[in-house]
Amino acid sequence: MKIIDAAFRSNVLFSYGSQALKLALGFAWATLLVKQAGIELYGAITLLTALAAMTSALLTFRTNEAVVQFHRLAEHQGDHGMARLALLAGLALDAIGACVILVSAYLLAPLISKLLLKDAALAPSVELYSWVMVAIFVRGTGIGLLAARDRFKVINVFIVMEQLGKLLILIWMLYIGIELSLENIVWVILLVTGFTTACLLGLVSSELVASAGQVLPLSELRRYFRFTVSTFVSSSLKAATQNVDSLIVGGVAGPASAGFYGLIKQFLSPLLILVGPFTEQIHPRFVSAVADKRFVDILQTITDVGTKIWKWSAVLSLCISVAISIYWVTVGLPMTATNVLAFVFLLASTLLLQQLWWTRGLALSINPGISIRANVYYGLVMLSAVTTLAMLFGLAGGACGVLVTSVVIVLYWRGILRKWLPSTGSRVAS
Repeated sequence: MKIIDAAFRSNVLFSYGSQALKLALGFAWATLLVKQAGIELYGAITLLTALAAMTSALLTFRTNEAVVQFHRLAEHQGDHGMARLALLAGLALDAIGACVILVSAYLLAPLISKLLLKDAALAPSVELYSWVMVAIFVRGTGIGLLAARDRFKVINVFIVMEQLGKLLILIWMLYIGIELSLENIVWVILLVTGFTTACLLGLVSSELVASAGQVLPLSELRRYFRFTVSTFVSSSLKAATQNVDSLIVGGVAGPASAGFYGLIKQFLSPLLILVGPFTEQIHPRFVSAVADKRFVDILQTITDVGTKIWKWSAVLSLCISVAISIYWVTVGLPMTATNVLAFVFLLASTLLLQQLWWTRGLALSINPGISIRANVYYGLVMLSAVTTLAMLFGLAGGACGVLVTSVVIVLYWRGILRKWLPSTGSRVAS
């Protein structure tokens, strides 16, 4: 049986459509904020979003991946008790992490508003945004349950509806004349995010009710938590640098530069859409393939998908370059040499990182320690390169630091693949 079959391709195509719709809605959201409230408010939202993503990833136990791993294996083995255990353990870990995030955010809100947003008066908005972080954090088990059952179409529907909800509420606010302050925008995000999370928690609850009475294999808890600790260490190391480039640029050059940086990343997001569905959906397939020792199929999948990604990305990169030029002129943003260089560096970095779409899914299926080492190297290079170059050259320097980091991590994974399959590693990774 092929790793990428008709059902996988159907999910990928659906994901492309939903991600494209999400991207269009995101551009509309960003454009309205920039034109109606200014680049600084959009920059503040970008900084809070980056901080939330980094903090959530830093503290998360990656319950979505643990649920995928153990729920998928449980279904493969017909062990309904282990499937129920995976959900209960995931909910418990999500709740613990959410409490830590909430308390930490409230304690650090004055410092974050002063140092990151450059305005101590925005502390209440930071405290409010902590509830957005909680809502995002506790949905991990629900996402994992859907992913374990290959219900990626449902996940994508939730994503699109969330983005659409934010846009519609923002338009309604403009229509009736509500002020577009940072606090009001955070309320919009919280309302929509909270609704999505409530739906996902309801899904998990219904699954638990349906499986009530199943005997829990408590002996599997040790293996579950060992896997969770490994993914926690890996994701925490990655989180230490994930989105830190946006935070560094914002901290060094101010919210306006963070806003430009966020807009550039927004334009480059179609390149991530190309690989996003494969990255999200390959883990459960790799779990089954590794269990059956189908390593040749895994290798061929990496090769075939990587080749297609290069071809699609070349065309898409040209379209993005033209689109961002037109956008900046239309909206009235300055197309300076610094902004252009930042775009070029981030484009090159994104193209390199696309080729690593397979790394986490395969590492989790074989040995999570591989990702831990990769994230250590990535973190050391990211922090040193981005910080140093951003302090020297501002926005463009930070983007250049991201490119340097991408080159290093691609070389690392090429070495890993050569070591795993020496005769074919360079062909796959190149």
